[in-house]
Amino acid sequence: MKKSLLNGVLIFAAAFWSLNVNSQYCNYSSTSNQEYINSFETTGGIPNILNLNTGIGATSIGYSDFTAMSVGGFEGQTINFTIAMNSSNGQYGYSIYIDWNNDFTFGTAEKVYGTTAQGVSPFSNSFSVPSGQAVGQYRMRVIGDWIDPSPGPCGSTYSEAEDYTFDVTASPNCLPPTALVVSNGTPTTIDFGWTEMNSANAWEVEYGAYGYPQGSGTSVSVTTSNSYTMNITAGVEYDFYVRSICSAGSSSNWAGPYEFRYCDVSTTYQGDHLTDVNSMGALVDLSYSTTTYPAGGYVDETAQLFTSYEGQTFDITTEYMGGGNGVNIWVDWNLNNVFEASEVVATLADANPSKTLSVTIPIGTALGEYRMRIRSENGATANPSPCGSVLFGSAIDFNLTIDLDPGFVCAIPTDVIAANITGTTLDLSWTENGAATLWNIEYGLNGFTPGTGTVINGANSNPYSISGLTPETQYQFYVQADCQAGGTSDWSYPLGFVLTGEDVSLESEFLMDVSVFPNPASSIITVVNPSNSSALKIEISDMNGRIVLVENKALNNAKEATLVIDQLEKGIYTLRVHNNEGQKNFKIVKK
Repeated sequence: MKKSLLNGVLIFAAAFWSLNVNSQYCNYSSTSNQEYINSFETTGGIPNILNLNTGIGATSIGYSDFTAMSVGGFEGQTINFTIAMNSSNGQYGYSIYIDWNNDFTFGTAEKVYGTTAQGVSPFSNSFSVPSGQAVGQYRMRVIGDWIDPSPGPCGSTYSEAEDYTFDVTASPNCLPPTALVVSNGTPTTIDFGWTEMNSANAWEVEYGAYGYPQGSGTSVSVTTSNSYTMNITAGVEYDFYVRSICSAGSSSNWAGPYEFRYCDVSTTYQGDHLTDVNSMGALVDLSYSTTTYPAGGYVDETAQLFTSYEGQTFDITTEYMGGGNGVNIWVDWNLNNVFEASEVVATLADANPSKTLSVTIPIGTALGEYRMRIRSENGATANPSPCGSVLFGSAIDFNLTIDLDPGFVCAIPTDVIAANITGTTLDLSWTENGAATLWNIEYGLNGFTPGTGTVINGANSNPYSISGLTPETQYQFYVQADCQAGGTSDWSYPLGFVLTGEDVSLESEFLMDVSVFPNPASSIITVVNPSNSSALKIEISDMNGRIVLVENKALNNAKEATLVIDQLEKGIYTLRVHNNEGQKNFKIVKK
């Protein structure tokens, strides 16, 4: 009895061991190594995969085992991915399988993403972790196929599969941010933003040089600004991370890295490449020439001095060793370290190895430095991508400096006018004859020497209100345009004889009954002083504050005075009746 029981146990154990030894995933194979996955990247996971320049099947033709690399996520989480094949000139089918039940089989229901028609390379999309998926590790297979628009999990002809590990984690109470993004780039600052997945209004940001170990970077402990403005050093590549702070003691996992860097390029085969690149007609032209294939199909020429200005058009000529080719040129105008489709400044593809492309610098481009990428790819209809791998070709980066137009002149403001004049304030306006948005103002007593007056730098509105003036004082004003990097204009023609009024609070009771008629008037106006109790003076000034008529004796103990105004131009004037005890102002119309 004991012997029979022992034999049964041994038979069961042998069968179980045999089952596990023979259980393995189907061997993926391809009959060609000419088409393969060059890079695979995920975002939105915890952690993420960044596997660049993976090359021809690392394990066998058509297959690479990268299961030591993992991407993680919890049920319901969305994982974004990008697959780049070795050529950007073809059309490919893509599939991603995850063995959710760990039965060593990639079932049809376990295809988490799949194309039904061929697409471009690089190709980006997303998939979600199924609701209720158990925590644990699962095999993930990523496939790119040049022939099949919907490739299966176990083999084809012109294709490659890469295996990774997918790690399902428990759903956190505080979710990490998603959709990390950089915007509003300048040479010294960027705005780093994200999408908040909870109701948090505080976050922690960490950043450092590209590739730094997370946890050892510079930390901004808590910020209540999304997006957050970061100070950067021009030309330095960065990694950015962020996590949500949901409450005291409750923070999310880190999201990131967001790689603030220009994408990598590579080629499958050496040989064809750009041998000469030159510009003609820029302020300072670029020049590049080589007789050898550059390592990795990439050349960094950003140390070259290459200068243009907004509105300028210049030519770039290229020479390609390898016959017909396509050339694209990008300029990173928004300084976000990404060459976007909207930033293509020139493109040309034909059978000629020599090309001339025209580039125009957009009007409104700010002064500064911008990265330009010129990339070629073999083929008379080739349309190279700024990133990833091509079969044959090369890419060159230059640093394009936008400087001032040598013919630029900062225009002088004209037509300076003073209005809304009181005893201590006035509004100064002028005509801006260029594009300045800042101005300098200098003023002083009428006839003062420029350079000795009161200076207001950086006036940012037109009209501009000036205060602190002295009542009953004549002033002179100058305006200068501040074109910032374009320098400053000459000073405007002076506006002088601007007389401030007296403080209206000084109006005495005996002036309350003073009146004028007729109003409007064409040739004569009468000032009535019923009190007849004091000598009064009369002044008329135009809307620029210039005194055009003075009468000092007409109301010396008189009840009325008649003023002849037919010599005045038609318009609106200020009539001021005053003495040492007070004043009264009237708006009159000369018709």
